[in-house]
Amino acid sequence: MNIVPPGDLQRLLAEEPFVRLLAHTLLAEEADEVVQQTWLHAMRAGGGVAEPRSWLARIAWNVAHNLRRSRRRRERHERDGIDAPVAVPSSAELLEREERRRQLVEAVDRLPPHLRAAVLLRYFEGLPPRRIASQLGLSVTAVWNQLRRALQLLREDLDGRHGGDRRAWLLPLVPLAGGAPGGPSPSPVPGGPGSEGLVVPKAKVVAVAAMLLASAGGITLWAAASCVNAPEPAAGGGVTASPAPPDAPPDAPADAGQPAVEALRTPVPLGGTAGGAALVVHLRHGDKTAAADVGVLVMPVRGDRRVDALRRRTDAKGEARFDGLPAGRFHVATDRCDVGKLVVTDGTKATELEYELPVGMTLKGLVVDRTGAPVANASLDLAPLGNTDIDAEVVAATGADGRFVVRVAETHAYLGARATGHASSLLQSVTGAAGETVELRVQLGAPAGTVSGTVVDADDRPVPRAILRIGAGQACGFNAVAGHPPAPATVHTDDEGKFVAVGINPGTQPVVARAAATAPWRGTCEVTANGTTTLRVQLGRGATIRGTVRDAAGAPVAGATVEVGDMLDVAHFVAATSADGAYELTGLAAGDIQVLVRHETAGRAERVVATTAGTAARGDLQLASGPQLRGRVVDETGAAVAKAALECRAFGKGIPQGMWLQRVRSDAEGNFVVPNCPVGARLTVEVRTSGIEPLTRSDVDPGAGPLELRVKHAVAASVTIRGMVADSTGKPLANVRVMADDGKGSRDPSLTKSTGPDGRFEFGPLPPGEWRVFAATPLHPTAARGPKELAANATWDVETVQLVEGGTVRALAEGDLADVVFVVVDAAGHSAGSFSNNGPTPLVSRPLAPGAYHLAVLAKTLTADAAPFSVEAGKQTTVSLQLRAGVRQQVDVVADALASPPQGATLRVHRGKDLVTVSTCSFRESKRATKELCLPPGEYRIAVFDGDRQLATAEVRVAATESAPVRIELR
Repeated sequence: MNIVPPGDLQRLLAEEPFVRLLAHTLLAEEADEVVQQTWLHAMRAGGGVAEPRSWLARIAWNVAHNLRRSRRRRERHERDGIDAPVAVPSSAELLEREERRRQLVEAVDRLPPHLRAAVLLRYFEGLPPRRIASQLGLSVTAVWNQLRRALQLLREDLDGRHGGDRRAWLLPLVPLAGGAPGGPSPSPVPGGPGSEGLVVPKAKVVAVAAMLLASAGGITLWAAASCVNAPEPAAGGGVTASPAPPDAPPDAPADAGQPAVEALRTPVPLGGTAGGAALVVHLRHGDKTAAADVGVLVMPVRGDRRVDALRRRTDAKGEARFDGLPAGRFHVATDRCDVGKLVVTDGTKATELEYELPVGMTLKGLVVDRTGAPVANASLDLAPLGNTDIDAEVVAATGADGRFVVRVAETHAYLGARATGHASSLLQSVTGAAGETVELRVQLGAPAGTVSGTVVDADDRPVPRAILRIGAGQACGFNAVAGHPPAPATVHTDDEGKFVAVGINPGTQPVVARAAATAPWRGTCEVTANGTTTLRVQLGRGATIRGTVRDAAGAPVAGATVEVGDMLDVAHFVAATSADGAYELTGLAAGDIQVLVRHETAGRAERVVATTAGTAARGDLQLASGPQLRGRVVDETGAAVAKAALECRAFGKGIPQGMWLQRVRSDAEGNFVVPNCPVGARLTVEVRTSGIEPLTRSDVDPGAGPLELRVKHAVAASVTIRGMVADSTGKPLANVRVMADDGKGSRDPSLTKSTGPDGRFEFGPLPPGEWRVFAATPLHPTAARGPKELAANATWDVETVQLVEGGTVRALAEGDLADVVFVVVDAAGHSAGSFSNNGPTPLVSRPLAPGAYHLAVLAKTLTADAAPFSVEAGKQTTVSLQLRAGVRQQVDVVADALASPPQGATLRVHRGKDLVTVSTCSFRESKRATKELCLPPGEYRIAVFDGDRQLATAEVRVAATESAPVRIELR
């Protein structure tokens, strides 16, 4: 099996935003895991992909489809005992009910901060999803996905605390969810953000209990939730919201009532300050100490965190003051990526907000330079795992001894450092538990430069709160397996429009800038090591697109997602359509703008809208519908399988973005209907549900008649995998990301873990099958164990996974390298990684294990002979390649003769005895694969391998001009 170090997949950096967008489309609540596993399987399949978008898309589809199996297996007994008759509770039952209510509230408090925010706003504050979306800066669909994910984690949490016996906690919640009389009295939410003095009425726990039962047991208790009374108006002039309508379907955006307001102190006179109100935020930790030097962000509830937020740091008393706020609603958050609060100001009075931070992790450590010397006054950047809406924020600085402490970090985060005169560090992936302290050592890079300057508008006036990204790479949405390359510098202008960015690599660096209501600006700057570059950015007037989204029949579509730009880019714009199908996007660049709209059932559409600076353009879109696929899901005996989840996908040039996805469920009789299939496309259909083995059918024609999907019951999970990760000397390594993989992508998120202080890890229970274990850090090549076939109840002790110090290779080549991929081939002929000029470290590979390799080239129009080289630990090897023009040669690999073709195969191209290049192909969607190679004229031998097993060979003559495709049949 080919192993590619995770960072080497950054050669596909141009496709990484596409993978993230696809992951959110496929499985929004677990998009982070989909992205991570996509890279994992890309590593296993090898590098050198001629068409990476299609290849990565197919991997992502399979990953997303398999993620649910483990989760649903645990739910197969959910319905047991839920329909018990209502009886008058005894004293013992009331006490048990109170205990379960307390456990439920505590479970909510243990949720990850961004999920806890959605739950508190929805079920405790009573906000409808549309209001939550506005407050958190998300789409309505994203809010519903977060709520689903939160309920799933609540069930898993409560399962775990009751020994896996769901009945133990589920049954006592039935009378609570039904609003039974004699329930417990209100009590505080323990330990939650802003929880001091916060009382959770029984009625609000009812809503959570009802949703837990509805999602866990398949019964509807919305009627019980509808009995919740609307809270009284909050102090400070705010208005609380009534709950969303009780019959609101899980996917329907609700918009009832007004937003809830955080309980505030009694407003006091502003004290003569003119031009708006003042907001004073008081932050404290859970131990009641003042939270000093914490970044506080205040932004309008419908604002953009990147360009609309006011930023202040708390003083020694834990206070941050914001003056001049107009009347309105504001979202208050911190740079630690925690929950945040909602406040309302009337524009004339000062308001004070008490805010208790969640516990989180504590990160302690040392920042050093390349020689190991401590670096004073280095800034620490912190970013949450996978979040594409929150950039890395500066959260602390080192002292004179180079040491730092960051409290209240999320339990899954990325940390990096930058300092004047030094290139920024790699981002370290940090995983821990709330209350845990993690020790880190962060090393800065080679000498680097500083960029400072001013941002002005079209009238030469300074622009405050503008955001700038300087340097290559991404500043959010981090999902790498063990770490991530250095992030670009992300800075905001002050009140005078000035900024300073440090730790910028020497050379020509890209710059992107944006501010509210202005068009994005893109350019470059020249940076010198240990020097300062002055940059003046002038932002132009932005354009607006307004429009209406309609379905194929012409009816307005509510809740459709409209997007412009890449979700990882500063210039990313997103909106959800209102009830009348209307949307508006502002602050766009002038010119032709690609607008994409999608809706789960109504379809998708895209169009180019011509915009002009300072004006609004019309961008109406009509969603496309297509043929229907009908069928039935049955088990081995022919009995109907109800509520089975089906996901259908298709790829092709005629499909928007080259991909299509639709999800449906079978009804009580096992029947299903898939609407809006792409015209003329063949589908891959996958069915999953609790207690069955996943089933995939490829090459499905929607017009061929009803499709029967016959599934098999699954084997219970009973396998355990454990071991330890150590360095080359045998010393245990803490905080190393470890993954277990069965080759099918069927893993739940808990199966990506970090080693503990003793370097140990453990996975299970897992289903029987063939398993592998991978471990890696940003400084070590990936180490793998397995595959190993594990029978029921087996325990695999992999003992010690030893990570060795690696070296890197740097490609030296001249010419246009825009589409050139450099492929590292190990001595066995397997791809060991790849990289490009567009990666985070241009033309340099990630760490490789010491040994002998070849460096080959894959490109559309250029070619080069593979060059041999060796890797030494701790060193970088430079390899020169002579690029020259080549001829396109299509290769069709056909596996029709194989009953079960491999998921992927490797093509090794030789001229005589010399290796020319290596590529891969995939048979995940069909038994045929097409590859495009670029080779100089001559005679070649192409061998197709599955791992070390040769499947076929073909002699190929490449002429001076493109000739007919070569067909290679696998037998």
